[in-house]
Amino acid sequence: MMPIAAFLFKRFPSRMPLRIHSYILRSNAISAAVIRSRRYMPISEDEYLHASYSPDCDYIDGIVVDRTLGQFDHSNLQRVLVGLFFLNEKNWAVLGLPEQRLRIRTGKYRVPDLLVVPLDYDRSPIVVVAPLLCIEILSPDDRMPHILERCWEYNEIGVPESWIFDPETKKAFIAKDHAVTVAPELPRCGKVEISSADLFARI
Repeated sequence: MMPIAAFLFKRFPSRMPLRIHSYILRSNAISAAVIRSRRYMPISEDEYLHASYSPDCDYIDGIVVDRTLGQFDHSNLQRVLVGLFFLNEKNWAVLGLPEQRLRIRTGKYRVPDLLVVPLDYDRSPIVVVAPLLCIEILSPDDRMPHILERCWEYNEIGVPESWIFDPETKKAFIAKDHAVTVAPELPRCGKVEISSADLFARI
């Protein structure tokens, strides 16, 4: 089977960067109707690392992949989480970084909704070491298998666990060691502890 990037380069041989919706990759379905412009080609890893997108995108082997856009509940919950990490950064000795690029491997980068690094993080522009924790917030268009695929990738590079928050159902989950469980009322990771009930009450 021809790799997706090679197929698209053959189909759309221009100098414009390739940017497609993540669900195309998940289904392995290629459709010009859902590609954002008429003419595209893959971009290099260096081009991606020096480019800016709003909102930021994942990068998978030459393909710039749109993340699911957050609606109000998603953005509001992310806002509350960022505030909690900011207020507790000294007590927890961590930094909570929203939409920070994370290298999974050469040629592959993810952008978690929020990732957590030690307070003494060296401030490198791209996180290339395993964070202490990754957090994903479900949007209405997200599907749990897709979110878990991201979490397993975080796990494989050394992230101990990932937290998943669903603002619609007001439920929280912990993804760890290729298993997902409903989070306890007060999930903990190191010094970080967040009451799920209090968190959802703020949105």
